[in-house]
Amino acid sequence: SMSRIMTRTVLHAFVIALFTLALPLTADAAKPVKPCVWLTGNAADSGREPVGGPALLLMGGSTEVDAGFSQRAYPIVNGGDIVILRTSGRDGYNNYLYNLVSGPLKPDSVETMLVDTRDKANSDYVDKAIRNAELIFIAGGDQATYVNAWQGTRVEDALHFAHARGAVIGGTSAGLAVMGEFVYDPDGI
Repeated sequence: SMSRIMTRTVLHAFVIALFTLALPLTADAAKPVKPCVWLTGNAADSGREPVGGPALLLMGGSTEVDAGFSQRAYPIVNGGDIVILRTSGRDGYNNYLYNLVSGPLKPDSVETMLVDTRDKANSDYVDKAIRNAELIFIAGGDQATYVNAWQGTRVEDALHFAHARGAVIGGTSAGLAVMGEFVYDPDGI
């Protein structure tokens, strides 16, 4: 009957409209995850390779030791890129590390990334930045947040890759604490 055809047509149109409206929601859910990023210097990869690495830069907290960076790490960094990893805070290291030295050892860039979730720790952006950096420095904070957000993720794999290619891996306070074989994780997650 005509009313059945009209009901089917209206229902069919309604289903198509709902499906069409749902498409943008699906597309938004699939957007790549990118951390909050602060960049000082050149946005492109420097193309430099570490020289004489790999190395570790271990600091205990409080104030940074300028000579640890300028005399030990920067010759290996070879004017390349520095990535700062953290789960809280902002870009406090960018200008300090970018302007610490001049001449051929001056870094091409310093990029701080706030990687505070497992999704961000598994993102293509973070993985590529760490793998291509000549120095990766883990800021202080709460080591439990590092363990919870990064353990078993692409961040962990990328750090091992960068070290194997000769990069400097460093950290201070909690950033240093998560670099060992054994890590204190107070919340046990």
